[in-house]
Amino acid sequence: MPPMTRQRYWNNIPQPHAAVYYSKRAAKGGLIITEATVISEAGRGHKDTPGIWSKEQVEAWKPIVDAVHAKGGIIFCQIWHMSISRMANPLSPPPGTSNELKSQLQANAEEPAKFSPPRRLRTDGIPQVVDQYRVAARNAMEAGKSGQSGTQAISICRLLGFGGSNPTALGIYMAESLNKYGILYCHMVEPRMKLAEESFETTESLLPMKKAFKGTFIVAGEYDKDDGNKVFA
Repeated sequence: MPPMTRQRYWNNIPQPHAAVYYSKRAAKGGLIITEATVISEAGRGHKDTPGIWSKEQVEAWKPIVDAVHAKGGIIFCQIWHMSISRMANPLSPPPGTSNELKSQLQANAEEPAKFSPPRRLRTDGIPQVVDQYRVAARNAMEAGKSGQSGTQAISICRLLGFGGSNPTALGIYMAESLNKYGILYCHMVEPRMKLAEESFETTESLLPMKKAFKGTFIVAGEYDKDDGNKVFA
């Protein structure tokens, strides 16, 4: 089952209803990827998404993982960091950040006043985010040790929209870098879907990145039946 953000986790704590939701979709040998799970308080970008940076969150994930394992399923935790950061305290910005950026989108029509503006990440702030990913990955594995001996929740990470002056060169660099770690698959969204809930014609292509990546390359992006058939024609 692919991930789908649901925003039903008050105060970023996984809720008991999630065990029902995931277990209903679990099957022996089936792979479930969790909805995006935030690695730190400063990395939040949507309201009421689950987190995995605290002990309380890890404990709340355990019965969810157990429910999937009880059905013989496999569950991966999708760990992510949205930005630096719309949800952080604007009076106490995260270290390693600089000037505020104007937000172009408000998630789910939330009032702009409820979010602090995102902040640009400085080079000296990168090690902190890397460490947050490390802690979150260990927490995901800890959540997976509950209940069944020898089973663990395995972590994958999500990278949000990269661009810059040369997105093709950056994409190739990222693909080649991922190859060094034996990554099983890379799941990308078509460039035509850079704008939320709106597709448009573009000359940009993921083909150079696909050719550079040695694992399985998965692409999504507002495909309907006819679009999908054209890809495989």
